[in-house]
Amino acid sequence: MRQILPDVWMTEPEWPDRQNWPDLKFNGFLMMRERGNLLFNRSEHASDHADMAKLGGVARHYIAHGHEAGPGLAAIKKRFGNVLLAHRAAARDVSPHTEIDHRLEGGDVFVDGVEVIRTPGHTASNVALKVQSRQGETYLFVGDTIFPAKDGWEAVVFPDEGGDKSQLKQSLAALARLTPDVVFFSATLTDEGFHRFSQGEWQAALEEAAHSLK
Repeated sequence: MRQILPDVWMTEPEWPDRQNWPDLKFNGFLMMRERGNLLFNRSEHASDHADMAKLGGVARHYIAHGHEAGPGLAAIKKRFGNVLLAHRAAARDVSPHTEIDHRLEGGDVFVDGVEVIRTPGHTASNVALKVQSRQGETYLFVGDTIFPAKDGWEAVVFPDEGGDKSQLKQSLAALARLTPDVVFFSATLTDEGFHRFSQGEWQAALEEAAHSLK
């Protein structure tokens, strides 16, 4: 793992299909919190789990959609005894590995400060997760609702997993009402899994992603 922000560490990248998608990778993010660290997204490397232990472990593990499910969910829960949180529609992806401990719905705000925003469209299980950093910045974890590709910002729909183009456009419009300082992605086709935005840059990125759906 490597530290990318004063209170956030990023896992080593995972390439799920290097033969067909050599540039597609996943990262997870560990956020330091006094009341227990928060893990976002997917984390499959045992070396990262060892680093998490050195950093104080994991209290709550949030996944933004079902594509972040994998054997690491169970390994992390067994090691740290954390609570796993995901939308109910992610259960079919999560259940081969472990169980969801708390099902997320739009509008939830948890004691750890994480706010859940319902963002269906990529799949049926998508949520965005907003939280304030200890420096006063707004962090937004968007799953794959929008993601950085080589030629800009894109969005994609998986209809066989409940995805819907109209819903995804509405979700992108909902995200445009937010003012994040740093946005974290589940999957990327570029070098980094996170990006710092000005408000104008965020609006432009969402518009570009919506346009990619046409």
